[in-house]
Amino acid sequence: MASYTHPQQSQSRSSNASAESFSFDIASAITSANIPAYSKITKVTITVWGDIDTATSRGKMTASFGSQSICSDVWCGGSAGEVSRSADLNISTFFNSENANAGKLKDSSVRLNITLDGPVMVTNFNHTAKYQIYFEWTPHSHSTEVRNKVSATCTTTGYTGDTYCTVCGTKISSGTTIAALGHSYNSVVTPPTETSQGYTTHTCSRCGHSYKDSYVDPIKINKIYIGTSQPKDIYIGTTKVKAIYIGTTKVYG
Repeated sequence: MASYTHPQQSQSRSSNASAESFSFDIASAITSANIPAYSKITKVTITVWGDIDTATSRGKMTASFGSQSICSDVWCGGSAGEVSRSADLNISTFFNSENANAGKLKDSSVRLNITLDGPVMVTNFNHTAKYQIYFEWTPHSHSTEVRNKVSATCTTTGYTGDTYCTVCGTKISSGTTIAALGHSYNSVVTPPTETSQGYTTHTCSRCGHSYKDSYVDPIKINKIYIGTSQPKDIYIGTTKVKAIYIGTTKVYG
């Protein structure tokens, strides 16, 4: 919790009239309090003083702030001397709270009015009105979210995002750059055939990018011929030969 008490302010007037009215603009007090935006206003107390400079006769003090009464017909002056009264102002009626204008008046035209109603006298006498105002508030507590986040890809950098308050919109912190992830390849070998090359295919498991390398020429197979024809079946004795290899190369079967 934070608080601020504005120094006492006063007005004084010498008059033959039985009643004098004083009007105070509290804008300077609000400015001096320097209440941060989005704070929660928890208490505003205003204290008024009244005095009428007479030797013996007393007067009465009445004070109000906008539509709210602070005091009414309080004896002051004379034998009563200077008197004071305090009241807690209705925050929801008069003040902004938990928004960008926290602490400021909802209606800037509202004023503190003090009337000092004294006895009728022939000679001048002083009417003196004073006030002091006290503020209490709870500073705004940020509720955060991340904005401007960018995911890194295999080939581009990302960004962790900036942290903002969801209530007041303040940027609390900046993010950092995320390095590109790089490709993560899975490799599949395609063997050569008699008519086509063999190769290895590399495919990224994250983005699907692929490329081929490690090419192998088609297989050259030497075949057995009898005359100009390839025999369908070869037997050794009565046993049919299933396959014939020369080295590791299959030439029959």
